[in-house]
Amino acid sequence: MTISVQPSATASDESPGVTFYLQGTCLCDVSPTSQEALGLADGYLDSSGTIHGIGYPAGLLFAADAVIGTAKVDATLATVPDGAGVTLAGLSQGAIVLNYVKLAQSLRDSFGGRRADNLQFVTFGDPQNTTGGITTKNRALQLFAPNVPRASAYPTTEIVREYDGFSDWRDKPTRLAVLNAVMGIGFVHTDYGSAANPATPGTLKTVRTNAAGGTITHYVVPTARLPLTQPLRDAGLNTSLIDALLRPQIDRAYVRRPEVAPRDPAPRPSIATLAARAHKPPTLKPSALKPTAAKPSAAKDSGSAKEDKEKAPKPQRGFGFRKSRRGGESRR
Repeated sequence: MTISVQPSATASDESPGVTFYLQGTCLCDVSPTSQEALGLADGYLDSSGTIHGIGYPAGLLFAADAVIGTAKVDATLATVPDGAGVTLAGLSQGAIVLNYVKLAQSLRDSFGGRRADNLQFVTFGDPQNTTGGITTKNRALQLFAPNVPRASAYPTTEIVREYDGFSDWRDKPTRLAVLNAVMGIGFVHTDYGSAANPATPGTLKTVRTNAAGGTITHYVVPTARLPLTQPLRDAGLNTSLIDALLRPQIDRAYVRRPEVAPRDPAPRPSIATLAARAHKPPTLKPSALKPTAAKPSAAKDSGSAKEDKEKAPKPQRGFGFRKSRRGGESRR
């Protein structure tokens, strides 16, 4: 049985620069739009040429989906004119597919395939990135999506967000860091829009060259607030004080961290402030604190009572004599 794969997009009539984009897990097999790609990292792919989406079965069978996706990307690359610069971009599971594409292309290079200077890769939230990928640091997870064992000469840009549990997994096994990273899968990994802009102040950038001579530029974009405390913020609380206390403890589980993290633009009331307000006794109005003047009638009544008390006859003492029952006086 022969399986034929048709290209999801063609670039035969395009400009010298063209980009092909693969989306993340969606449990679907549809081609993403160029607008979806342009929304990544605050328009990071805006200057990379005309953008086309490549569809693949973005389900939960990561290894099998990666094989099918690789075949579709290869079929699409066959339509690109010689000499045209190509950028392959992938988000999350789409980045996993591109890792297999990179392996296939590097193997072809040994037999006179496309030169490395015509092809580059850009990944967003790659779970297999060699710096903080969760499958890189947890080999048991490679049973679902094996890491590519071969380095390639293709230049690669890796953009990850701080505390993204899939692409920025902790280095040391501390419970607090693990819990924060797991929460980051739901609150950080799902947002690679403007929050993932590598031009964000404090972004950690590392550049290294692998064994095949390929340059890997790795960005860790700072996350302003801990994903661990996101449920509290969703409840309307300000977690600035809690974040300031927990962040240093969490960061100890990582080798390197972004230098700074932006603060909240409009802080909400903190838990301590709300608790203080709830237990604060009610304050009296200034008018209530002023002494009230006594009413004239009350003052008059008070004065008459005092005067009557002064006029009341004092009891007279009998000087030791009392009348007897017989009518005479007797001494006590």
